Amino acid sequence: MTKIFISVLTLLFFIGCESASDSQAYDYESDSDNISLEEKKREILVGHVRDYDVKNNANRVNIFITLGQSNSAGRLSFKEDNFSNVLMPEQNSTIYPKSFTFKKFSRLGSNMIIPYYRPVNLLTELSELYDLEPRLYAFNISFGGQAINFDLGSNRNQWSPYRIDNDGWSMHPQTISYIQNLITQLQNEGKEPYVMGIDWNQWEAEDKDWEIHQYYEQYMWFFDTLETVIPNKDYKLFLCNPTAELDHRDKVRSAFKLLEITRRNVFIYRPDTFGIENIWDAEREIHYNAEVFTKMAEIVYREIVRK
Repeated sequence: MTKIFISVLTLLFFIGCESASDSQAYDYESDSDNISLEEKKREILVGHVRDYDVKNNANRVNIFITLGQSNSAGRLSFKEDNFSNVLMPEQNSTIYPKSFTFKKFSRLGSNMIIPYYRPVNLLTELSELYDLEPRLYAFNISFGGQAINFDLGSNRNQWSPYRIDNDGWSMHPQTISYIQNLITQLQNEGKEPYVMGIDWNQWEAEDKDWEIHQYYEQYMWFFDTLETVIPNKDYKLFLCNPTAELDHRDKVRSAFKLLEITRRNVFIYRPDTFGIENIWDAEREIHYNAEVFTKMAEIVYREIVRK
């Protein structure tokens, strides 16, 4: 019965990914016709945290964050939890928490925007591998079918920095606030939070008619805003190379390659080179399966340990 109930929730989740309600849509056109893109960018929420203090390295704690859409959220899993030295925050990102409590990492609740989901994804498999000191704090913020590009309409642009969070589903302001407040709390407690890496697994929902330079500029600027709440600038930014055969795949691949060249901290992994015969979860070749997430985690873990 429990499996049936969770399966129903999963079905509702993925239906919601494709057809989120427009009932609380924010009309960007009505109040921004005469505002330039550069002016809009200056209005976007960015945060601030204290830089990493090497003198307090003895109190370092590690952090790993995963962000994106459905391939970041992962697939439903009944795999047993097997996590040792990993914690996760208990507070949902939708409430913009200013203080946090932590508990032992578990699959259920590890996505801060859809805490009722129990997945297998890169974060769960990475957390299972993690056996380092110091302790790792890990969490995911992701939701299926969502773009950064604000021109796509409010039911598809939950990652847009322009989207007003009048319905609790705007992930950019939530993420900036969440990371900033979590880092600041740990610093105030005497700990020294160090972000080992951020994984970004998202591209499918973006406007397929854009050119390479538009994707590049959008992602470059998006990651610039994210970096304002990261205390150490030597973190790894992991990108999942576009794989699904969608019209804009090759253009986004080219944009990611440009990011790899210009940002220097970018590491791109490519699921279609993993040597796995079938990388897809179902006939609709867009969602990765559990074997792929395990391989992703192995690659990412190797890179963060290497630092």
